[in-house]
Amino acid sequence: TDMAVTSKTQTLQVTDTEYSADAVEWCPVDDWNTILACGTYQLKKPDSDHGEEKSDDPHMRLGRLYLYNYDPHQLFSPVSELQRIETAAILDMKW
Repeated sequence: TDMAVTSKTQTLQVTDTEYSADAVEWCPVDDWNTILACGTYQLKKPDSDHGEEKSDDPHMRLGRLYLYNYDPHQLFSPVSELQRIETAAILDMKW
């Protein structure tokens, strides 16, 4: 038997968040439910003066919070960035 799985999902747009995008939430408030929040995470190794990494140096946990607007009437780019905030790593979020 053929066990191939077919998907009915469709990519609307691709966006490079630079860091790993690991938390995504649509705004649950009426009249604002076209707003999408995306949280990112990046682990940065500590800089070393001599090119050697010390095992006791902490890694930096970088992150960004992106706010996007989804407009289904924009056929070629339905998702547009509204705001971006540099912050510590974002692992999870809720409105």
